[in-house]
Order: sequence, then C-alpha cells, then structure tokens
Amino acid sequence: MFLALNAKLVCVGVIAGASGVRGEVRIRSFTENPKDIVAYGSVWLKSDEKLDLKFVRYSKELVVVKVLGVDDRAKAELYKGEKIYVERSSFPTLGEEEFYHSDLIDLKVVDCNNITIGVVKSVLNFGAGDIIDMVMQNGKSCILPFSSWAIPYVNIERGLIVVNNEALSDVAEEDSR
Repeated sequence: MFLALNAKLVCVGVIAGASGVRGEVRIRSFTENPKDIVAYGSVWLKSDEKLDLKFVRYSKELVVVKVLGVDDRAKAELYKGEKIYVERSSFPTLGEEEFYHSDLIDLKVVDCNNITIGVVKSVLNFGAGDIIDMVMQNGKSCILPFSSWAIPYVNIERGLIVVNNEALSDVAEEDSR
C-alpha cells in the first residue's frame, strides 16, 4: 500500500534513468537546490520501496546519485520514470509568509467577502514569480500571481486562501474579451 495513506508524502523528483555502470541514477530534482534531494534521508517510491541515496555529481540539469545497495546499471535502469517521495514532516520549518507549494495545493479559495471561488490546483513558476492555478466553481481554470496584492491572506491550517476581489475582476475582464 502506498505510504501516502500513512503519512503526507511530497514528490521531490523523478528518476530519469541510469548513469554509468555502478548503480547510479540521474534525477530531475524538484527541490530548490537540486542536491537537496539527498538531504531528507531515505526516500520512497510509489511501490513502498525505500531508497537511500548518496550525491555523486551534477549532470546538466540533473543530479546523479548512488542508490545504496544497487551496484549495476541493469538494476539502476529499473527505476527509470519512478517518482521520488519524502515525508512532508522532514521539510525544514519556514518563516512567516513562506509556504511550500505542496501545502497550497487543494486549499479552498475565497474572495474578500468569504464567497467560495474555487480550489488551488497547482503552483507554477515560469521565472517571473509564483502563480496560483485554481479551478473555479464553474469548472474553468484561473491563474493569479501569488503576490500579497492578489492573495492577501493564506492560512494553511484552515485550508484557506483569500483572493483580492480586484484581482478577480481583472480575470473576469479578460474572460469577457
């Protein structure tokens, strides 16, 4: 049974394939610092397999790690395409007004009048800052900048994001064009 039933797991990377002949794999890391993929200790696969990783080197945009206990390329190649998960509880504590993207997913979105607008589907970043992608009550997708103007209040414990009504009116104007 996938560990997510027992603990909140977060996907922190995906194995792109084997590297070399000694059981190393290339990982596309989703962590802020790609090398941090090994900083959490043991990682998990969807099959409930626990892996211990040791950083080896960088390779282009990927990180090469040694999978402890795997000593040849054929075994390492079996992990290609596997997503890597860590327990959310192993993440460092953030400061005030800082959030992990994974904590924002599925939060309820309301406007300043406490009217439900939708639910956060994902958090995106194309280089100019974070963007909240939400599914609105009508089923349409809506994106807003994750800024203090557009989103003045976030409460993870309550599962809530408040959106500035003016930011929503900008979206409504774009829809009407």
